[in-house]
Formats: sequence, C-alpha cells, structure tokens
Amino acid sequence: SELLFLSVLCVFQFGWNMSHPFLLGVFARFDRTGQVVVQGTAMQKIGLAAGPAAAAWVLGDGDYPAVIMLSAGLCALTLMLILPAAAAQRHLMDDGARETGLRAPAPQPGHLPSG
Repeated sequence: SELLFLSVLCVFQFGWNMSHPFLLGVFARFDRTGQVVVQGTAMQKIGLAAGPAAAAWVLGDGDYPAVIMLSAGLCALTLMLILPAAAAQRHLMDDGARETGLRAPAPQPGHLPSG
C-alpha cells in the first residue's frame, strides 16, 4: 500500500541520514587524499538519479512491495560490501597501533584525518 511505502521510505531516509557521516568517515580512512570520498559522493549522486528510475521500472502498475524488496536488497548488498572493508581498515589500524605501541584513535564520523 502507499502508506507502507511511505513508512518504509521515512525509516530508510532516517537511517541514511544517521549512517551517512559514518560512511564518509570510513571512506576518509581508506584514502587520506580524499579521492575515495569524492568518488563515493559521485556514486551517491548516480544512485540518486538511477534509484527513482529503477523504482519506477519495478513499480509498474503499483507493485509497491516489489519496490520495497528492491530497496531492501540493495541496502543489504551495500551493507555486505562496506562492512568487510570497514573491518579490514579497523584491523589495519589496530595492527599499526600494536606495532607502534599507540592506541588507534576512535573514528570520528564525517571527520577527514589530517596529514
């Protein structure tokens, strides 16, 4: 139904706004030059353009559950892709901290590291 679609859309948007700073922080830790953040932001803009087109294609004659499933599937795929990369980055930071005897700094969402 339209109400279910609107409800899921609101939950998704809230989740996106809460997780976006974390995502950019992970990107920033991968590449201190900032190129990954720029490329990641470009991919987000492509998603903003392609997402509604994909939803309209799947929606057809009002198949809202299919649109919700597409969105949930793409969110799950994204999560599966970013979590191993974040874990690998965390592991590298922890290894570096052990070798130097320093603790790895706590990640600051949305903060670009200096250097």
